[in-house]
Amino acid sequence: MDSHKREWFAERAKVLEYYANNIPDNTDDVKIIFHKPESGWIDTDVVVNNSDTFQFPISYVYSPFEDLIKWLENLAVNRYFVDNVSSFSICINSEDIYFILVYEPDFYSRRNDVGIFYVFADDCIGGIWTRKVVLHAYCCKTDLIRNFYNSLTELARFLMNNPEDENGWFFEWVDDRDNDNIDYLERFNSPIINDYLSSKSACKVDGGI
Repeated sequence: MDSHKREWFAERAKVLEYYANNIPDNTDDVKIIFHKPESGWIDTDVVVNNSDTFQFPISYVYSPFEDLIKWLENLAVNRYFVDNVSSFSICINSEDIYFILVYEPDFYSRRNDVGIFYVFADDCIGGIWTRKVVLHAYCCKTDLIRNFYNSLTELARFLMNNPEDENGWFFEWVDDRDNDNIDYLERFNSPIINDYLSSKSACKVDGGI
């Protein structure tokens, strides 16, 4: 565990050093894309500026979607730790392979809604166990929340209309073992995020950071 912690701190330090030496003049666009479920897995892309992409799998066994909603809620209202979900990061368990999504506010900015987003992968790639930051961006928190929430809503709508995958298999993507007719739109809906986004416009930043 100590070696894991050292690798985490070392990789985080690289990200902070990068932005210390490359202070941004504008923000990056960060999106998350959920692909069609297949055999209990959903391939997921995190995309920066429509070019840099990192893909990781999400397993129905450890479905993170409701925790993703809580993470976005905590980001929206600046709560540090609620319902076992931090506003600092969320760890996605892909059956003992882990991907951590992190957002750190830029406390020295003149704005209160910009910060550093990055993805830390604890993954086996090509037979080699790798722990490193695989993607990072300097982004607007409101745009990050909006893009992720919209993608979750699109996924909920797809799951409502397609309860079985292309192989005819049914998987539950929320913890609801007694319900065969899950209302994903309701489960993924967040009044907290809706209220937050209704009061915020898109905040693309050109200079003045």
